[in-house]
Amino acid sequence: MKLRNRLILSYFITGILPLFLIGIIGVIYINHTIFKDFYEFYQGQLHHINYNINTLISDVIFDIENLSRNKYVTVKNDSNFTNFLNADENTFKYNIGHDEQKIIDIFYSYYITHPYINSVYMGRENGAFVRSHPRPRPTKYDPRERPWYKLAKENPDKVMRTEPYMSITSPDVNIGIVRALVDEKGKIYGVIGADITLDKLTEFVSSIKLLKGRDIVIFDKDGRILSYPDKSMLFRNLDELKIKQGNKILNNDHGYIKFNNDKEKNFLFFYTSKETGWKICSVIPRNVIVKYFINISTIIFSCILFISLILIIISFIIVNNFYLPFNKLLYAMNNLVDKIKNKNQLTFEEININTKDEMEELAKSFNIMGKELTETYRKLNGNYRQIKELDKLKSAFISTVSHELRTPLTIIKGLVTLLQWDKRIVTNNIKEELFNMIQNNINRLQSIIDDLLDLSKIETGVFPVNKTKGNVTEVVEKTIEELLPLVVGKNIKIIKKYDDKPIKWNFDNFRIARVFMNILNNAVKFSPENSEITVDLKVIKGKDVEIPFYLESIVYFKKDYLLFSVSDKGIGIEKKYHEKIFEKMFQIEDPLTRRYSGTGIGLSIAKAIVEAHDGLIWCESEGLGKGSTFYVLLPE
Repeated sequence: MKLRNRLILSYFITGILPLFLIGIIGVIYINHTIFKDFYEFYQGQLHHINYNINTLISDVIFDIENLSRNKYVTVKNDSNFTNFLNADENTFKYNIGHDEQKIIDIFYSYYITHPYINSVYMGRENGAFVRSHPRPRPTKYDPRERPWYKLAKENPDKVMRTEPYMSITSPDVNIGIVRALVDEKGKIYGVIGADITLDKLTEFVSSIKLLKGRDIVIFDKDGRILSYPDKSMLFRNLDELKIKQGNKILNNDHGYIKFNNDKEKNFLFFYTSKETGWKICSVIPRNVIVKYFINISTIIFSCILFISLILIIISFIIVNNFYLPFNKLLYAMNNLVDKIKNKNQLTFEEININTKDEMEELAKSFNIMGKELTETYRKLNGNYRQIKELDKLKSAFISTVSHELRTPLTIIKGLVTLLQWDKRIVTNNIKEELFNMIQNNINRLQSIIDDLLDLSKIETGVFPVNKTKGNVTEVVEKTIEELLPLVVGKNIKIIKKYDDKPIKWNFDNFRIARVFMNILNNAVKFSPENSEITVDLKVIKGKDVEIPFYLESIVYFKKDYLLFSVSDKGIGIEKKYHEKIFEKMFQIEDPLTRRYSGTGIGLSIAKAIVEAHDGLIWCESEGLGKGSTFYVLLPE
């Protein structure tokens, strides 16, 4: 048999058949991979739903914390407040006084601007009960006996979330966000709270659109239904849904089960919220996934058939003109392509063909191309990794800034709504307080925008400093004074290790004040309540300065330096992040699950300001939970 025919026959035996076998194996593998991707995809969606639910609850917690400090809500004289202890629903009439009406107005304003809140209320130790709107039925009612009141009273120092509980005057099942009202002597005189009913929770969850999904279901840790498309099933037990593998949902943190209802077969993917312990589930018709599998398999086999046909035609042409030289060249090409596809370390090996014809010229051209392609791919792969990392940082930064801008805008929107009320209700005193609150949130927005503008200036290299002789001690004192409301709110003690003696230094007063503010604000934010923050300011010789090894800077032994430091007993910083926290847009916490607010650019701006003064900034910490110390060193 001629070599040409042997090559064609061997092609059929060693080429087409393995191609089909690889296709079959590939379909099996790809289907397995696709299902894994589906699983991770829906777990990601459930994580997103959990984030939205936690955001809703966190917003309510934040608002209840603010309401618990409102001067009208915290009024001590409650003897004339509405009381249902001996109420007869057939004869009861509301008799609301001026002070109580102010509280009801505040509660009602919050109620109508938050669609997922069922009611806002307050109970007092004398049995009084004030609500954003009238109760469905004025029956006998003692707030002190309710689970929300007891929970808040047992935890007087923080806002609490109750387990679901039944309403007395309506068929609703409520989840309460409550906080105890405590006077200056630590005595509890009432509880304030807001309810989210399971109906409202289902409406909130239903508004979240699933990709390629149908329904969202939520169970609590005991298997009670908290959210379900059919509202008649709310607060019933998981067993009533007749899901055979229901125990698997309750006993595992995440996973999936298969179940059938009267109409179709389904997958149920579930995820356990770390914050609430709830089981968040998405119900996906099985035919959605099966259809996707079929489409992929059809595409793969269609491609195999098409490629096979093309290869058969090409084989007759190639085999008649090229034998060993072409095979050698083809092998080299395939080897290079495989390395690129598999992202292996590229080491190009030249091929040597001495046919004295176009094949030899082609081999030489391939050698040149291979070398250039190998080098280009190395550079491209390095650039791709950098771009991917930058894109990840950009997405996280946009998410963080969006959240930081949304919070004050939401508060301003609510306050503007209050200002549009009847003048008889919104008095001048209330207006003044509302305007102050609007101004504070506008200042917060302005601070965020200023940081973004400074970040832009740093990026473009236009970041001037105007140094003048000034008193650094005075700048530090003013910075501490501006932070006093936050310090007092968390009962944090500021310890000054420096004296009040003026220290004259050559610096940009405005920008260095921002550096001190960023560092002190971080110390307050990440410190626990009832802790201490130590602030030190002194002039020091270069020989006495100890800076980390990774700061490549020269410190002159005989030269004077200004050393500013802030030490806290907060959450601490792992050593691997000591240098990275000063990078632009870097945050240790994940933006979707973070506990602390902030855009993540404050320290990078502080670093730019200090470096513009030819100074150094660094931090020291023994690790998580062990506090941290930030240092700023400025040359004379």
